[in-house]
Amino acid sequence: MEVVTAHYWVDNRLYEADYYKAIRHDGRTQFVKVYMSERECQCPGHEVLERRRHGAREVCPSPST
Repeated sequence: MEVVTAHYWVDNRLYEADYYKAIRHDGRTQFVKVYMSERECQCPGHEVLERRRHGAREVCPSPST
């Protein structure tokens, strides 16, 4: 069984959960959530996505000369 990770928003916070991917008896794909796999997103850069979701713009430091 293959495991996939899905991302979703809750109150402007990014979370993720794992799902088992299986083929049903009728040949269709089925996803079943892995028990207690919900967690705050651990992907690199998730803080940037959360700030963007809040409407805050990224501020890049100006290059030093």
